[in-house]
Amino acid sequence: MKISQFIARRYLFSKKSTNAINIISGISILVFFLGTAIILILLSFLNGLESLVFSMNDAFDPDIKVAPKYAKVFVPEKQKVDAILSLDGVNRVDSVLEENVVVRYGEAQEIAIMKGISSSRDLETRFDTLTISGTPVLKDDSNEYAIFSLNIASRLNLNISNDITPANIFVPRRGYDYNPLNPEQSLSSKFIYPSAIILISEDTDRDYVITPLKFAKQVLEYSDEISMLEISIDPKSDDAEMRDRIQRIMGDDFEVMDRYMQNESAYTVFQTEKWVTFAILVFVILIAGFNVVGALTMLVLEKKRDISLLRSMGATVSMIRGVFLREGMLITVYGATLGIIVGALFVILQESVGILRLDQGIVEYWPVEIRWPDVFVVYFTVIILGFILSLYPSWKSVRLTKEKLN
Repeated sequence: MKISQFIARRYLFSKKSTNAINIISGISILVFFLGTAIILILLSFLNGLESLVFSMNDAFDPDIKVAPKYAKVFVPEKQKVDAILSLDGVNRVDSVLEENVVVRYGEAQEIAIMKGISSSRDLETRFDTLTISGTPVLKDDSNEYAIFSLNIASRLNLNISNDITPANIFVPRRGYDYNPLNPEQSLSSKFIYPSAIILISEDTDRDYVITPLKFAKQVLEYSDEISMLEISIDPKSDDAEMRDRIQRIMGDDFEVMDRYMQNESAYTVFQTEKWVTFAILVFVILIAGFNVVGALTMLVLEKKRDISLLRSMGATVSMIRGVFLREGMLITVYGATLGIIVGALFVILQESVGILRLDQGIVEYWPVEIRWPDVFVVYFTVIILGFILSLYPSWKSVRLTKEKLN
């Protein structure tokens, strides 16, 4: 062990003649401990919230979406669809037709997005974690049904258990001018019964009404046209590689988007929020961490006699400086390490046992997720802060050494 490291340890743990130095050193360790633990816990909470939101979006949004760049609808070419289906890792290709519509239920009337999908397979499994009430089905042997997102269902006062009142979905007819004397003539409408209410995303719930594709085409008076293709791929497949292969099949007139591209703005918001929070807390630690400067400066002043003695014994300037720099780093390392351990234990307990409950939420406990890159970033950021804060006292010790020599 280096002499400077040994002396730094003795200075940290030995009793000082001025008790205030012990107190300030203890406070400094506490500041780094609490700061590190709080940053790690808050980042884990933000990670958990992000994962919860995107897990809900993942259940609703497709793995890959293909939409035309320069048109609202298009007629899919069978040859291209078959080529996509033949790719290794592609499980299913669904045709989707989307349009803004007016929904009337009882006395209430709202604007929503009607999404007609060609396949209703696995809906109950896909929407299992999203379903608020009812059973998410689109058709049975005799009837067609619609699935409503929570926002639009709440505004319409939708009653899933009411099998008497259907929802009326209507839009202006294409190619018809509005006739004020007979408004019904310029509208295309169709009745459908609701089957379920789902929560797409707690923060950004979209006003969707999901229907069979055939129903949507009848309301919108389309024959073969669709808005997009939704592609389900194997979880083991590489999203970026699959997207590129599908892009080559569809050509430049189509935009092929993976999950990240479909929710790019939401991802950006979460990441910005996370690292802004991190920066604010690091700044708070930096301000509070000036206790280290105070403790080390007082220690330097107290140990002036020791510094002179060490110099007379042949200690170099760099060694003297290293003693107090290492003292500051020991305070930082002890505090940061303890903070990482306690913060990680809290997150693990929250994940496994549930310490903080989430009242009236879609999950029982606050979601958390610890990510090891965050652990390393937090730890080494705090260590760097401690190093910076220790520079002035170590420089002060060198200055005192020179004054003694003079």
